[in-house]
Amino acid sequence: MVQKVSTKQIRGSFPALTASGLIAACDGRGTSAVKNQLQVFQGANAGYFSGYQPASNYTSRFPFAVDEDASSHGKLAEAQNGTLTKSSGASSATHGYAAGCGKWGKYPFAVAETSSSSGGLAISPGTCWGSGQSSINQGYGYHSGGGSGTVGVCTTAIQKWPFAADTSATCVGDLNCNCRFEAGYSSITDGFTISARTVQKFPFASDGNSTEIGTLSPATYANAGTGVSSLENGYSWRSTIIQFSFASAATSTCVGASSQPGVGSSGLSGATHGYFDRCRNPAFYKFPYTSGSGATVVGNLTFCKGPNNYSAGSQC
Repeated sequence: MVQKVSTKQIRGSFPALTASGLIAACDGRGTSAVKNQLQVFQGANAGYFSGYQPASNYTSRFPFAVDEDASSHGKLAEAQNGTLTKSSGASSATHGYAAGCGKWGKYPFAVAETSSSSGGLAISPGTCWGSGQSSINQGYGYHSGGGSGTVGVCTTAIQKWPFAADTSATCVGDLNCNCRFEAGYSSITDGFTISARTVQKFPFASDGNSTEIGTLSPATYANAGTGVSSLENGYSWRSTIIQFSFASAATSTCVGASSQPGVGSSGLSGATHGYFDRCRNPAFYKFPYTSGSGATVVGNLTFCKGPNNYSAGSQC
């Protein structure tokens, strides 16, 4: 039975839990009691980027504790033929996921290896450049929206697959627009997606369609995977970092700046900082959730091959 915890409870205990619990869960030594307390999306140990475009099956890893270059962390078997490029990311307590263009694939956080585990998306084609969401509480990864290289070939589908089994995703609802080049976000209870400036939300506890909850400002915010989630807020990155509240996205706030544009990047979520990658440099960046300062360079990426990587971000 999954232990239910409120946002207030997590906010007070999260730093202590991340020091002993999430790291243990990531390396396979966590007990079921510890894992049941860790129903948060953010990671405490390391970040992972996978499925770069052009077709690359490599996964990169970097630690949250220190600023240093990313290193190789195995391969995604499905990405060798380009299937998992232009992908979205999801995270369970033990694995990272990349989903897009008709497939999802996974890799373990604990060990660097070539993973053959994968499953199909329910809707294909038209699922590249979608957004990813994760619910460790409910035990599912999500891929919502997406499109293909053909103008007008898009999907509104919200798809999910179980973390416990390597089975194909099922369609469980629809977004309220045909969306691609999206950013995905996860709170404890809901998934969020942004296409252009529109923020949509759908619940993890039950299947159903999304609802529109707000519009970001400024008007230039077309996103492509650059979603970061703290416990209470989502962050979108282009030339500036925009914050919106999961409770109400009616207003958004500029909380920092970046020297690099965020289109074609992926985001991932630490306990205290958000991270974005950018193959054009190649480099990846971080920004603090609390201070409102801009993004700074963390280190260099591995295996970037193009100006827009459209990779999948995961964390543990």
